[in-house]
Amino acid sequence: MSFIEKDAITIPKKTYSISIKSEEHSQQMAYLESDEYLQRKGIRSHIEHKNAELKNAHRMTRAKYRGQFGMRIQAFLTAFAVNIKRMVKLHKALSQ
Repeated sequence: MSFIEKDAITIPKKTYSISIKSEEHSQQMAYLESDEYLQRKGIRSHIEHKNAELKNAHRMTRAKYRGQFGMRIQAFLTAFAVNIKRMVKLHKALSQ
C-alpha cells in the first residue's frame, strides 16, 4: 500500500480494481460452487494421497526406463506392489 504525506499526517492511498469476467469465467465460477464439483473434489482428495505414496515411497518421480512402454510397465508394477502391500495389511488386520 502506498501512502500520501499531507501536513505531517500519513494517509493511505486507496486503489480500486475492476475485474471483467468473460462468459467462460462466469460458468467456471458457477461450477466451482456446484454440488457436483464438491463431490468430485472429495473423491480426488482420496486419490491424491495414493498418488503421493506412489511418488514419495515408491520412486515414481522419475521414470526408470525409456519410452512410454517402459514408463507404463513401471507404473503397473509399482501399483501392483502397492496394492499387494495393502491387501497384506488388510488381511493381517482382519485376522486379528
